[in-house]
Amino acid sequence: MNRLLKKIGFILLFVVISAGGIFILSRKPKTVEGIETFPDQGRNHVSDGITEEYNSNPPTSGPHYAQWEKPEIYDRVLEDGKLIHSLEHGYIIISYNCDRSLIFNFKFLIFKQAYAHETEEVHEETPATDSADVKTDSVSGWKDNPDCQKLVDQIKQVTKRTGMDRLIVVPRPNLDVPIALTAWTKLLKLETVNEDKMVDFIKEFHNKGPEKTME
Repeated sequence: MNRLLKKIGFILLFVVISAGGIFILSRKPKTVEGIETFPDQGRNHVSDGITEEYNSNPPTSGPHYAQWEKPEIYDRVLEDGKLIHSLEHGYIIISYNCDRSLIFNFKFLIFKQAYAHETEEVHEETPATDSADVKTDSVSGWKDNPDCQKLVDQIKQVTKRTGMDRLIVVPRPNLDVPIALTAWTKLLKLETVNEDKMVDFIKEFHNKGPEKTME
């Protein structure tokens, strides 16, 4: 009888441990494809206004100012010196470039038009358009641009799923893609808003900067 009870106990213990392991794994963020890792460029403080050369755009580490930016959805460009300090504190930064998003959507529309007519015998040629030829409004933020507002609204859906703790959303006019997420030494570039990927990136690197702070 005692042997039977022990056997049942071992079985129950195994089931509990297995269930716990499955639960933990199900809560663990997925490894996000496309993440780039850059060499750590250090954490030295520099005086405001001093420009540095960084090994990525947006930067993911390196010399920075003594001040840092706080969690917010910004409609104005912020200095890298402050943003890098935020990364050091474990922040995630979502940078966006509305002009690049408009260019991507424009090219996608041209592609769809060409694809829709590819079975026709006669094709009306569409002249190739380089990104530099596409006329878009250069804006620092989104308040005066309906198309940019739409992009930021999509990003806001991500922030609703993650919260704004140690999270910054900021325009970046020199960004070469519509969306980029950065953590300390980590970079993920996206052509469109991908909520699942963005949420997984934030969960994986949130509050994992080299400097632990109470905020």
